[in-house]
Amino acid sequence: MNLSDPIHSVTTTLEGQVFRILAGTTEGLTGSRIADLVGGRSKTGVRLALARLVEDGTVQVQAVGPSLVYTANRDHLMWPSIEYSVEAAVSVRQRLQAIIVDVLLDTLADTDDARGVTFAFFGSVARGDSSRLSDIDLLAVFPSDMAAEVSHRVVDEIMRVVGRATGNVCNVYRLDSRRFDELVDSGDPMIASWRSDARTFHGPDVKNLIRVRESHSGRRPVDARI
Repeated sequence: MNLSDPIHSVTTTLEGQVFRILAGTTEGLTGSRIADLVGGRSKTGVRLALARLVEDGTVQVQAVGPSLVYTANRDHLMWPSIEYSVEAAVSVRQRLQAIIVDVLLDTLADTDDARGVTFAFFGSVARGDSSRLSDIDLLAVFPSDMAAEVSHRVVDEIMRVVGRATGNVCNVYRLDSRRFDELVDSGDPMIASWRSDARTFHGPDVKNLIRVRESHSGRRPVDARI
């Protein structure tokens, strides 16, 4: 699935993008404004999609001055199904994060140990420019005193459940906090990548961990764009 645009798992048509926009507001929007919010599609294509939805009755249109203004028809018989699909797509990232954290909690006997584990998306999923064929890149930093077999078990299960939940390959960059510090100290290119686009959703924040370690070592940050 495309985690940057999950509605495509329900419908690959432009109408799905229009529903995503209109479901998020009760205000009327012009075709041009909807096209701007959809992004990456022509205004002509969006207007044609809107015309089809108006014919179906799922979208209503009225003239306001010289403009046509569109709103979702929440009284339509199919609207509950449409709204459910849109809401499910919007919450995909949060639900995926919850699945990953649940794996950690189910594997560790002590929930206090889980607090010290960092999970962060990086790469195309974190940047929001992934496609349906993109791998899901996950950074997992475990405390140095956690047994390696435990962290391996967590990672193996995460790759399994994420693959089943999304259809995408899940790559987990697993390391302990000691190794993480070594990468920072050596200026490893991965650190620049994580500083640029890592999105932490559990445990100590990756970017803060990098800043703290660099301040202690006196190392200057390296720009990931260089």
